[in-house]
Order: sequence, then structure tokens, then C-alpha cells
Amino acid sequence: MAYVNYGDYEVVYDAEQHQFDVLYQKKSIIQAARLSGLYKNGEKSADIADFKICEVDYDVSSKENGFTMAVKFKRNVDDEALFELDILVKPTGVYLITHLYDTHITGTVCNGALCTSDVFPVCLTRMATDVRSALGEAVTNIDHALYNKQTDTAVVVGRSRHTKLTYDYQNGSYTFTMPVYAAESCDGAGISVRTQVLAERYHIPFSPYNRESTFSTPPVGWMTWYAVKFRASEETVLKNAQWQAEHLKDYGANTVWVDWEWYHEAFPGDRTDGVNSLKPDPKKYPNGLKYLADEICSMGLIPSLWIGFTNEPSKNEFIEKYPDIVLADSVHWCGRYFYDFTNPHYLNEYLPTAVANVHKWGYEAVKFDTIPSSIRMHNMHRENMYDQTITVQEAYRNMVKKTRQLLGENVYMLSCSGANNASVLWGSDVFDAARVGDDIFTWQEHLDNLRRIQEFYPLHTIQFHVDADNVVLRSEYNTFEQAKSRATIISLLGLPMTFGDEFEALSEDRVDLIKRTLPILDIHPMDLCAADADRENLLINLSIAKSFESYQVTGVYNLTEQDAARTLSLCDDLHLSGETYLVYDYFRDQYLGTVTDTITLDLLPHEGRILSFRPYRGVPQVISTSRHITQGAAELTAMSFKDNTLSFTADLIQNDRYTVTVYVPEGYRLAEQSGFETYTEQENLLRLTVLPQETASHSFTLDFTKDNGDSQ
Repeated sequence: MAYVNYGDYEVVYDAEQHQFDVLYQKKSIIQAARLSGLYKNGEKSADIADFKICEVDYDVSSKENGFTMAVKFKRNVDDEALFELDILVKPTGVYLITHLYDTHITGTVCNGALCTSDVFPVCLTRMATDVRSALGEAVTNIDHALYNKQTDTAVVVGRSRHTKLTYDYQNGSYTFTMPVYAAESCDGAGISVRTQVLAERYHIPFSPYNRESTFSTPPVGWMTWYAVKFRASEETVLKNAQWQAEHLKDYGANTVWVDWEWYHEAFPGDRTDGVNSLKPDPKKYPNGLKYLADEICSMGLIPSLWIGFTNEPSKNEFIEKYPDIVLADSVHWCGRYFYDFTNPHYLNEYLPTAVANVHKWGYEAVKFDTIPSSIRMHNMHRENMYDQTITVQEAYRNMVKKTRQLLGENVYMLSCSGANNASVLWGSDVFDAARVGDDIFTWQEHLDNLRRIQEFYPLHTIQFHVDADNVVLRSEYNTFEQAKSRATIISLLGLPMTFGDEFEALSEDRVDLIKRTLPILDIHPMDLCAADADRENLLINLSIAKSFESYQVTGVYNLTEQDAARTLSLCDDLHLSGETYLVYDYFRDQYLGTVTDTITLDLLPHEGRILSFRPYRGVPQVISTSRHITQGAAELTAMSFKDNTLSFTADLIQNDRYTVTVYVPEGYRLAEQSGFETYTEQENLLRLTVLPQETASHSFTLDFTKDNGDSQ
């Protein structure tokens, strides 16, 4: 065994096994790394197995601020050393340099628990012009680091587009292949650990998302405000909740949001009838908010409540008893009497009473609004704060921590932050989600909000859920293409989806848009810096990995008023490796053929084309399904091709017609199928359809014959 250490890094080299491990702070980050092949001028010259280690030398000079372990190899005892690997260990990482030959290093990269929900590949160095998301253990050709969302650390292996990461399903680990070039630079190929990746980038106290909260994945459901505004009432809530339960629950819609109209009646936000945060509007909700929550629960949905416990539209018992609890009396959209975050009567009497009502009424998630306005009021009226020894930021954090304590650790808590970065980030370790933009009724407001999504998307599912606010689909605000783009952007990024329309007023095609974008899948970002994507020509690349297949779904958007044409490089724009791909357009329901290099698309004004790219396998394979825009990721649970039989299972929904498109290469012919009602054949495509009679898992088999009689 050979060993070298400097600072936080250690390297242990096993001369007999021709492999080494790298440790950081005594924890393994690289395991069983091996040299594979020796090259000169790009041609393989020898195999490392033909060599033996003849000498291990150490350079302990401090000029490089580190130690170098030089491992020298030769073929035979009488030979001079023919190959040398220098392992330089510095405070900044481990660097590998070779002499005489280039080589490749392969091994396992580790960063804590190896599971999809905690650890995933990312690229840390690029200036992103597209928005990348991933489902499962997906890896693209630019990823070179393994990020742990529990610790906010990344193990960096080599460089983007040089290092190849792969997930090994059999061993449950990520493996890597990294080129090492002969004396390429003073440092060579590097292995290092980046700490506080998002904490430093966003200047936040880091805390991983709590998957034990009300919603382990982003919530989906109807909200009063965008749909009916101040017409919200017990009747409208229950009518839309019932519709959602009957038509969308099986698709993944799981909650109903009762928004701010439960104690607000108009703009501005003051009232003279005594209705406030402790006394819901009796005209709108005659049976009370508990009755409403119980009814929502009886439908199998989760009741969720808007709260604005930083100000009041009218005086309540606490304001009457403790006048100094009010920081400022100023009429705003949300209320009139702004509470002082630092006042002990507010923190220890009013806030516990208000939060206790949330529990008493039976609400399992809250949307905490009015925060940006209240922060602004505290900056304007700091002289009125009870405790002026602390900053406004400290006062705010104390208030949201107190709210969290009163609600409980696992009650979903959404910060309605709007375009105010302070209210998004100051409490990002306390809240489970943050609404990151302003109201988005209109198409232009949606476009403006895309910048906010891009700015904060690297935090999504890691620190909190990035909430893009309501998906408004009705024709009052959208053409059909605009509605399609709004819904699919949210779905491809895996963001919370909140419906802002009265369901019965939506046309059938727009209801179907909702169904094709649900459920919201457990999707995470693949870049940890904000994308600088072209808003009008947005590109979303969703990489999907399951144990039985890996593929990509790409959303190509033209968000302008004119027709557009766009040519995309599979390598540079879509980050796909050099394979042949079968491409299918979901909404146009069209097979676009095989693609190896570039693809050119025409786009209508405001259109989003959703394309699947599946590597060509040379055997019959599924290339698209109708259930969900991800074309298989939402419902396919198993799939295999063996002995000329394609088998797969899918979780389907009662009376939701399901179509599967299978690519059939030349030489194959369908002999028999099981599970489908009808099918059609056209050139190399086989389309099979079934109308499920129940919401359940369904199994399908397709038996093929092969012209030459060979089985696969």
C-alpha cells in the first residue's frame, strides 16, 4: 500500500490491485479507481495490467503547497520505468498527471448515501442557456460532479464533457471514466469537493427539503383566487373540490387551496365589519372553515389555507388590548394594521392563537402571504419596533421560526414571496416552498415570471419547492398554444401546479392539458447555477432514468408572436451522447424519424413542442405513450425485450384511453399481442390502444417474429 495525505485529502494506492481510493475528511469520495489502457496520440499502446509498480517516490516540497506521490511502472524487472502516474494532493483537491502515456481512470464516485432522492449528477461549470431537469439517476454528457442535497456538497471529478458518469443499477452506485493526459498542465485531471454549493451561491442558511412534510413531492390542486377572486365562498370551493376529486384526483391532484378571500372582501384590504384573521367571513363561509376542511378531506383531498398573520384588515382583541402590537397603521392591499414582529404580545399571544386555529380548523398546509409588504413596513418604521437591537432580517426570521414551531415541523409551509428576493431567501431554510413571482393572470405576466423560475430553479426540491404560482389556462388569458406552454413548462420542471380556473368553465381540450401534465413527477434540477436561457426561445431538457430505460424529453418553446424555425444540436443543445435517437412529437402525435446530429423544427407562435429522444436499440421498443407528456415516465413501471417479446406494465387511469407507439425495425413483425383492444401498423410504427376499466397496474406483451428466425 502507498499513501499520501495533505489537508483534508488522502489517497491510498493498492499496488497489487492497481487501484486507489480518495478520501475527504476521512470519508471515501472515490473508490477502486483504476487505470484502463495506456495511449499515445490517441492510439492504445499498452494495457496497465502488463505493467508492475517498480517504485513509489514522494516529493514533499512545499512549492506546490502539497505532496506528490509518483507511482512508476515498468513491464519487466530489467526495464527502465516506462510509465509514471503522479498523484498530487493539495488543500484544494487531488490532481493526476501522467508521463509518457495518456490514460483513463475508472472507478466509483461517492458523496454520502447513494439514492436518487439525495444524490444526483450535476454540472457546476457551464453558463446554462437551457434549463435542465432530471427524473431518477439520469446523467448527461456534460455532468462531472455528484451533488448531495442533504449536505450541500459536490464531489467534482475531472471536467465537463471530458468525464463520463454512469449509474450502475446492479451495484447502486455512480461510476466514472476520466481521461488523464500526459503532463497536460501543472495540475492535470482533478478530484475535489465543493462545500456549501448553494449556500454560497444564494447567500442562504442551507437546510435540505423535508420530505416528511404534508407534500413529499410538489402539491397539485385548485385555488380560489385566480379562479373566482372575491367571489370565493363555501359553495364555489366545494363545487370545484368535488369536480377535482371526480376528474383529477387519480391523475395526481391532491389538494385544495382556500386563498385570502376568507377574510378579505376587496382592495384595499381594510374592513369595518370586524372580519379578520381570527374571524372568517360568515357570509362567504356560513358553516365555518372547519366544516370546509372536513368536506375537502372527505373527498380524499388535502385542505390548505392562505394565512396573512403579519397584518389585519380590522382590529381584533389583541390589537384592542395591546395597541403597541401594531407597528404601523397604513392601508395596503392586504390589510391595515401591521404587526410588530418583535413585540412579545404578537409572538407569544396573537401568533399562537392564530396558528392554533389552523390546526383546530383542520388545515394541513398553509400559504403565508403578506410577507414582502410587512418586511417593507418594518424597514420604513423600524423606530416603532419593540426590539430595535436586532435587524429587520433577524426579526423576520424569529417570526417565521416561531410560526414553524407552532405549526409543527411537518406542516407544509409556503412563503408567498412574490418578486421580493429577501422574503424568498431569508426564510428558505424554514419554509417548504416559496412563490417566487408576482401574480400571473396574463400571458405577459407568465413570461415575466419565467425569469424568476430560472433564477431560483437550482434550489427546487433541494432547499424548498420553487412555486411558480397558478397555472391559468382559460381563454380569457390564453390561446390554446399559450395554455399548452404554461402547463407543460411547470410539468417538465416538476414544479407545484396550482389551478387558477373554475373547472366547469374550462373547455375539454384544456382540461385534457391538465391530465397530460399530471402527476407532477419527482424531478430535480441538474444545474446548480441559474440558467441564462432565452426566455422567448426557452429550451427545457428533462433527462429520465429508470432501471429499464433512459431517455430524454425536451420542451422546445417559441414564446413569441411569430412563427419560428429552430435547429438544435443533439450534443451541444440537448446534451445527448453520440447515438442514434428515435424522436417522437407528443402533441403533434408524430414520429420524426431517427436523428444522430441535429434536428430542425418549425414552431407556431407560443408553441411548445414536447419531443422524446430514445436511443435506437435495433429491436422493437416503445417510443411514446399518451398518458403523460413525458411519454412513459409517469406510468411505465417495468419493461423488457427478451426472446422476441416486448413486455411492460403501466399504471393507468379508468376510462383514460391509452395509446402506446412502438417502433418496429425492419425484419420484425408483430405475431400476437396481449392487453390492448386495437392496434394499427404503418411502416415501422405499431400503435396499440386500450380503454382501462379501472385505475390500476396493467400488463402488456407483444410477441414478434424475426425474418431470419434468430431470437434476441
